Amino acid sequence: MASGRVSIPASLIDPKCTLAKLAADGVCSVCLNLAREPRETNCEHVFCRPCISRCSHCPNCRTYVTELKHPNRTLRGVLETVTVKCKHREEGCKERVAAKDMEKHLQNDCLMEETVCRFQGCGVQMKRGKLASHERNCLHRTLPCERCNLPIAFNGKRQHNMVCPKMPVKCPKKCNAEILRSRVQEHLDTQCPEETVKCFVPGCDVELKRKLMGAHQERRVEEHRRLFARYQQEPEVLNVCVELPDFERKAFSAEDGSEFNSSSFVFQASPAKGSRFFLRVCPKEEDSDEGGAWVSLCKKGHFRGKLSWSLTIDNYEEGETESVTHDFSKSEVNDGPGHWFDLEELVSAALETKDRVLKIHLRIASVHSGTRFVHVNGYGPAVNGGGAGLGVGAARPY
Repeated sequence: MASGRVSIPASLIDPKCTLAKLAADGVCSVCLNLAREPRETNCEHVFCRPCISRCSHCPNCRTYVTELKHPNRTLRGVLETVTVKCKHREEGCKERVAAKDMEKHLQNDCLMEETVCRFQGCGVQMKRGKLASHERNCLHRTLPCERCNLPIAFNGKRQHNMVCPKMPVKCPKKCNAEILRSRVQEHLDTQCPEETVKCFVPGCDVELKRKLMGAHQERRVEEHRRLFARYQQEPEVLNVCVELPDFERKAFSAEDGSEFNSSSFVFQASPAKGSRFFLRVCPKEEDSDEGGAWVSLCKKGHFRGKLSWSLTIDNYEEGETESVTHDFSKSEVNDGPGHWFDLEELVSAALETKDRVLKIHLRIASVHSGTRFVHVNGYGPAVNGGGAGLGVGAARPY
């Protein structure tokens, strides 16, 4: 028999099989099983390779073993196809299978084979014939969550409810709103009247609960008007550190023409509200030379105006790129011009950092007030079906 994992004693050979007598020539006299990885000695006796490898003389005739070879093709075929009884025949399994299929029978079909419950955390082991009944009532069996449809253990519903993204929860700021757990941050960012927010007027550092911000703006109309006037005269410069974790895997697993985005960040380039931007990386741009990568600045929203920006990448030899200026005034224009980089050098730059992260330092300038620093970590959603998108990372002060 070939190098199967299951040993088949000679006593299991079905005497009714027409190959039974021929198979007797392939029984190893050392272990009394059908020979596994059969080898024939120079004296024409057949043994299991592991068994005869330990012997210097033939166990059958005591001839000195000088040669081991594969037995003839006919005998090898017999050892594969001879019909044998299941090793659990005395326990009730009446199946007869080809010797080469015995392992498959025991692993998948035999009702008398000891099998472990398939549900994680259970560990109960019993005969396969009784296991189906156990699994129907197993405390560790999985069922779909009625809210998010994720599989959860039968006895783990309470624990799952503590993290279920579709579970309704109370607002952590106690505004009496009830929202889905996955929408809590969105609620705090855009709606919660109890959340503390900063005045949107550039240069005004007042922070109040959202429900009080309207009254603040009414009281400070003249002051805000002066701030807006200064805001229109002085350029704002934003320095952003964009971190792209696991860049090597994402870059080399991306399909040609695919792209992925960084997390977005706010550049307060309009008086009404901050405008969001992100970096787009095309690691295998279709129009590029082999190994090229395209990095560009893109807007996310309704920003209208001109911006100039440049990039510096940690551990990348070429240093800061030339500044690029682009007019985002047209509503249909979301992508600005960017820069070409050598893909392998970008990956090498990422691998040289402690956390194997590609760090891109972006400098943006427009007609705004002050200089700010933010830190962006992570990827935005995948686009065009290319590349496995990671979760949107968070922007934090840098």
